[in-house]
Amino acid sequence: MNSHSQCWTAVLVVISFICLCGCSSNNCKMNTNVTCNVYLKDYQDSLCGGVTVTYHSQLKDTVLLRSSSSQLSFPLSHNGADTLIFTYDSLPSLRDLIRIESTPYTHVDYPECGSYYFHNLKKAVLLESSSFIDTIEICNPLVGYDGAQNIKIHYKSR
Repeated sequence: MNSHSQCWTAVLVVISFICLCGCSSNNCKMNTNVTCNVYLKDYQDSLCGGVTVTYHSQLKDTVLLRSSSSQLSFPLSHNGADTLIFTYDSLPSLRDLIRIESTPYTHVDYPECGSYYFHNLKKAVLLESSSFIDTIEICNPLVGYDGAQNIKIHYKSR
């Protein structure tokens, strides 16, 4: 092998090493679903039966939960206001209507990972009550992709 081909081989080895090291240093998270996490407290003791939670928007309504589960997660809209409708198996004519207000902001972990919209929860208000829900508590106002508990909905015991 002559010195010219050895030089090109060395250059290719160095370039390959730089490229491989650059790709492996990426610290981007794989799970980046930004969701508001709501927990239903004392729900089983309230005698309301199974619950259906519907996300209400201008385009269409989406069922988020239809069971006796005690938690749900959903993405917040960028317009700053989201509405949840709670209906109950034991009394289908009654419902609870909750409005969640938030402020979206851009979040960047690393420039190569892109940006995401996180939200700061401002308030959660019971607009219409069936008398099943007692209180609504914002326990962590930062809505991100960490899976933290953001809102607790406390039910009245029966």
